[in-house]
Amino acid sequence: MKRRQRVHKVILQRARSMRVGPTSAEDVLWERLRDRRLKGWKFRRQFAFESFILDFYCAEAKLVVEVDGPIHLEKKNYDEDRTIWLEVSGFKVVRFTNARVIDRIEEVLSEIDHHCRARISPRPGTPGRGAGGEGHGVRDARVTPGNTIPARHHREAFCCVRYNTQPC
Repeated sequence: MKRRQRVHKVILQRARSMRVGPTSAEDVLWERLRDRRLKGWKFRRQFAFESFILDFYCAEAKLVVEVDGPIHLEKKNYDEDRTIWLEVSGFKVVRFTNARVIDRIEEVLSEIDHHCRARISPRPGTPGRGAGGEGHGVRDARVTPGNTIPARHHREAFCCVRYNTQPC
């Protein structure tokens, strides 16, 4: 049985409040992702993971979809660090601007589906992806830039990945 990740109460409350007032781009994308509308992939929105709130998250593919507005231009370093941290934790992060989501939603959905399919590999002897994701497992998606660290070292290793130093 999988152990659920404990998330701080403040993060959970913030994620819940963000679900109530999404941006227009998040709202457009959510309407196309919710209820397994994108080729059966199950997505959650404003999903709390550790100290982060992920805009959209597909657990089956360990895919994080971020929709970035103008505020993200000012937070570029934070976003880069956050992406590295999530990738070290085994996630794939894809980012789209608000304008791209609104103006080219079909292209965005196609790219999201592509990333989901790329992250899934059939288990030997199973016929394919069932309704609940049976028959598939997430590929080993750990990131080790410069082969400096194994992903399992998490927080201690984060600084090593970001600054390409030797393991802490």
